[in-house]
Amino acid sequence: MSNVDITRLVPAGDRAAAGEAARVRRIRAACRDRILALADGTAQINAAAAAATGGMSAAEMAQYRALVGWVGRMRERAAEIVADAARLGEVDAARLGEADADWPAPPPGIEAFARRY
Repeated sequence: MSNVDITRLVPAGDRAAAGEAARVRRIRAACRDRILALADGTAQINAAAAAATGGMSAAEMAQYRALVGWVGRMRERAAEIVADAARLGEVDAARLGEADADWPAPPPGIEAFARRY
């Protein structure tokens, strides 16, 4: 009789898929955390409402557009990092998305703008 319980074996393909899914979640979470560190959800909602209702000056609208553009670039970069990670494999991709240099820098003044909301 064998000491191996074959019902608990995980095929290599399933294990690789689980690793890839975890890597995608980690990279997306890093993106989300960086965005929310600069402009939390409340600030984003309040700024969007002010922009939609005409409650911003022209200068504030420019800052709001810069914030929205930066969030878009962050999401695009997250997708690029996910694609890079898929090409590199598990070992080489382990640290992708952790360094500040991996992400687009926020435009000047955006953090102060977000704090107002």
